[in-house]
Amino acid sequence: MAAIQGFEHRKRTFLSKCDKSSAGEIDEKAREICAELNGRPAFFTTSSCAGRAFIWRGDGVKSTECFSRWRVTHDLVEDARAYFDLATLDETVEGNDVSEQAPSFWTQALLRLASLCTWCQSSRPGWRGRKHQRQERAEVADKRLLESDAVYWLRFEPFILHVCCRDLVAAAALMAAARRVFKNVGLQGFDSSKLIVAIWGDEGLDMPLTNPDGWPLFQGEHVWLQSLVNSRHQRNWGKIDRFTAAVREMEEPVPSAELEPTGEAERELRHFDVVGDVAIVNVKPKEDLATTHIEFGVRMIIDLDACFFSPRLAGERQRLCQAVQPGEKILVAFAGCGPEVLQLLAHTEASQIAVVELNGAAVKCLQRSLQMIRGEEGPEGRACLEVLEGDIRQVASHFPRGHFQRILAPRPKNPGDGDLEQGDGGVEFLQALVPLLADGGVCHWYDFAADWELPACKRTCNILNTECMTLGLSCKVLRVAAANRRTIAERQYRVVADFQVSKS
Repeated sequence: MAAIQGFEHRKRTFLSKCDKSSAGEIDEKAREICAELNGRPAFFTTSSCAGRAFIWRGDGVKSTECFSRWRVTHDLVEDARAYFDLATLDETVEGNDVSEQAPSFWTQALLRLASLCTWCQSSRPGWRGRKHQRQERAEVADKRLLESDAVYWLRFEPFILHVCCRDLVAAAALMAAARRVFKNVGLQGFDSSKLIVAIWGDEGLDMPLTNPDGWPLFQGEHVWLQSLVNSRHQRNWGKIDRFTAAVREMEEPVPSAELEPTGEAERELRHFDVVGDVAIVNVKPKEDLATTHIEFGVRMIIDLDACFFSPRLAGERQRLCQAVQPGEKILVAFAGCGPEVLQLLAHTEASQIAVVELNGAAVKCLQRSLQMIRGEEGPEGRACLEVLEGDIRQVASHFPRGHFQRILAPRPKNPGDGDLEQGDGGVEFLQALVPLLADGGVCHWYDFAADWELPACKRTCNILNTECMTLGLSCKVLRVAAANRRTIAERQYRVVADFQVSKS
């Protein structure tokens, strides 16, 4: 109850403050969704933008001094010739919500230089106060500006919304409603005051309007540029309307007493993962945790109650995809619910992908994900795919020796794995997998190591060398590193060793 009252107090305090945005008010197209959320007891909005277009030049980051923008508009571009005429950037374009225009880059540079000269003449020798520091920063920005190229850009920033949620139940409900419309939905922070759902639109645009010498790239194409901006505005507004309708259909989240930890429990819950619409914390839920997770644009079905999945390995999966060469034949052992498989299908040109997994529930998740992909995009252009359910030690005989150019082996942790040297380090799996590698083939082998073993991981490397030698093959360890920065247990890491085999 105290947590709910605290949230209500923060909501009243935040919404009573003045709007600090440059416009001083919520964008017209975002007012309806903000009013809908702020009218519900479990939410309040902290920032929003309904989408805007503008012309810019500089570093591309608004928080830096070497950046200027012109003709910021949250509405449709009515006069294409006036809006995209770069020769008149210092002038105000009527009817496009751009009554306040920044001076041109060169005007700003001259003003700053003149201000700097005046200050230098009147300042005391040796004095280096805050004013001097500001002048120095301006001088550096001017120098960078003079050295930069003359490229002007057109940018469209889509809808963005940040919503503070009362608890994880409310956050999950809002994320589910948002994902009906938007691809980019995330959860930021986790404590009693910073449980924020961030929603980003996907209609963004950044394109150059001039070459580095300042010459226009689209001379006479003002109407085409106008259509690019206006079509994005209209699609963006349509998605905001659909999101508003989804929120109205959303049932009011019930406060979750289970997720109001204090003391030690609160400290334990500060680290968590978000998979799809599920936040994984140290609270065992009563219902099944099946969800749709999106990783690098790839949708996948995850049953968290039946199989292992970690979003923290997303970067590692991306690294594996970047290593794959066109036409490779790949074996994915210990595939689980198939995150590596789905990424390989979406982001590589492998000719064949064979998949082996013992867990039947995980295989069903992968099959559902594959059906979803085929329904959305069709099977054209995909690698030849074969999914086998079973133990890799028995299934390996299904494949001819030396058949694969690459093997992924993200094996699960078994009792005794790690520096305790009580397990066999997965030797049986190595004996089944290594013979399937072609001459010069690469295996990505996952093991478990203590922090003191990093970065060399000599124990893991010795096991690989020994088993390859037993099979009459040479082993070259190409890379060994922690798969991610987080520990899987106290001072224990999941590590990956990339090794290449060749005939002795």
